[in-house]
Amino acid sequence: MDSLNREMLLRTVAGLGLHNGLEILELEIGNNGQLEQLMEMRPHIIYLDKDASHLEEPNDRTEKWVQLSDGFPAFNDRTYDRIVCINTIHFWKRPKDLMGQLYRVLKDGGLIAIGFVQGSILERLPADGYKPYDIPKLLRLFGVFPFKSIDIANHMIKIKGTDGTGISTDYTVLTLEK
Repeated sequence: MDSLNREMLLRTVAGLGLHNGLEILELEIGNNGQLEQLMEMRPHIIYLDKDASHLEEPNDRTEKWVQLSDGFPAFNDRTYDRIVCINTIHFWKRPKDLMGQLYRVLKDGGLIAIGFVQGSILERLPADGYKPYDIPKLLRLFGVFPFKSIDIANHMIKIKGTDGTGISTDYTVLTLEK
């Protein structure tokens, strides 16, 4: 999954125009496999993750790590210019509540980019404990929030499947503008 996550990170942030001075919230960095690529873009980043072990090896260029527990941190409204989520939406316990919090802390005109493997494909990959999503389901979920626009981009990458053979895997990047 790490090669998929790296590819997905690059595609997900490609259209966000990341640069110095932006306030970025990255939700659930995971095993830090894609951290270097994100850090090379040099924005000011806050990392949230529910697994404390993912936050134990911070890169010295990382400004702040916050453990995400049962509640969302008490960030001020309209704090972040960009929010990035890579392959984590499948594991959100209360997706509508979390999206409401992300919407609240996103600045007007800000962007949320969510990279994910659609549920029908995720079933063939080495992962468990997830909730499958497809585009129509996510659009219904996010439709309760007044985003100005939603962009959908589909991509493909070849990765190793559960049986060890290479499979072509499609993934999607949703970009939502507040």
